[in-house]
Amino acid sequence: MDSLTHGLTAAIVAYALGLPGLTLFAVAGSMIVDADVLFARAFDRNPERYLFTHGGIAHSLAGGAVMALPAWAVVAPAAGAGLFPPAISGAALPAAFAAALAGAYLHLGLDWLACPGLPLFAPR
Repeated sequence: MDSLTHGLTAAIVAYALGLPGLTLFAVAGSMIVDADVLFARAFDRNPERYLFTHGGIAHSLAGGAVMALPAWAVVAPAAGAGLFPPAISGAALPAAFAAALAGAYLHLGLDWLACPGLPLFAPR
């Protein structure tokens, strides 16, 4: 599943749950998990570093939690500065982080359905 589809799915879920103020955080959390593609060139050639390739440690439960933090840390100040409409970004900080985390875990769940074999419990 591509990042755009993950983002759209997170937006649909946030709206369906009646949480439009958390939409942007959920979308950011769902899309940042695929940031591991930026490291593909460095790690794909070395089999010993397979956990750092796309679908590796960033696609684990721990990795999703770690990846949700920068998603929240980027969107929260930008939303606070008024760069986004309050209707999609106006939320308290703990709820905003929870939405980013939920978006990341939604990404993992969708990828797990589409592509069995994700290292959900890495590193172990």
